[in-house]
Amino acid sequence: MHAHYQHHLAIITAMREVRGISLPVRQIYPVNVKDPASVAIFLREHQSMHNDFGAILGIQGNDIANVDFTNEKQRDVWFFINLQAHRAAAESLGLSIL
Repeated sequence: MHAHYQHHLAIITAMREVRGISLPVRQIYPVNVKDPASVAIFLREHQSMHNDFGAILGIQGNDIANVDFTNEKQRDVWFFINLQAHRAAAESLGLSIL
């Protein structure tokens, strides 16, 4: 999770440096995966981060705020969709990917 959060920070920094746009840093790390309230906050704030950069970079958004991480198929799809968004942002901003 830490590398994922660091990549979000890199996107925020690049948005400011490359595009001159300041995005908010949202609290998505640390997250207590055993606490449903903590996971709910993570999902909501994480979705907001993706909405923030996606709208500016023209990356089509997906609903990544609703997932049951105990369901293997949902979890795998979530990780894939999330990775695709990070790849698109990285490519657009000249960053390396996770």
